Amino acid sequence: MLFKQQVWLRQKLLVLGSLAVGSLLYLVARVGSLDRLQPICPIEGRFGARGQAEFPLRALQFKRGLLHEFRKGNVSKEQVRLHDLVQQLPKAIIIGVRKGGTRALLEMLNLHPAVVKASQEIHFFDNDENYAKGIEWYRKKMPFSYPQQITIEKSPAYFITEEVPERIYKMNSSIKLLIIVREPTTRAISDYTQVLEGKEGRIKLITSLRSWQ
Repeated sequence: MLFKQQVWLRQKLLVLGSLAVGSLLYLVARVGSLDRLQPICPIEGRFGARGQAEFPLRALQFKRGLLHEFRKGNVSKEQVRLHDLVQQLPKAIIIGVRKGGTRALLEMLNLHPAVVKASQEIHFFDNDENYAKGIEWYRKKMPFSYPQQITIEKSPAYFITEEVPERIYKMNSSIKLLIIVREPTTRAISDYTQVLEGKEGRIKLITSLRSWQ
């Protein structure tokens, strides 16, 4: 009886795995198709009449090509001027929670041609040392984008840092703050596991460095 249940469970997992892989391949194919050029949310009114029709295509071309070169440091000031690109302060920030799916939320929002994401967590508002560097330092950490696009960054530590609300409000009182929640017990266990693994990793690194002395 137990053997039959195990076989049935394996078959079920195989079917679910096949469906998951199939769904992933379908999404990848869709991203690469012309349907990708149709925005998920309406963007009429955000972009001016001049060039409005072709802007989603230009934005996608930028995000798929030139933006990657910017992040590698392979783009000249002349190319920045030629494409009318700027580094903007974020109009929306994902503030948490840790282990709640913030990275997935950021990546999903980044699928929209009107959105450009910061590639790393900046930790500007929760880190006193970074905050002391000033708002211009923060802006220069943002990705290049068209003026009409929306820049988004995420730093889950913002949600648990007392000074963050006032600091963000001083920068932009009308900014959109996004938070994604998760079943609290599962989230806490996941968070604890990550912290524990990080501590164990640092202990191993320190031990190995001391052994070389």
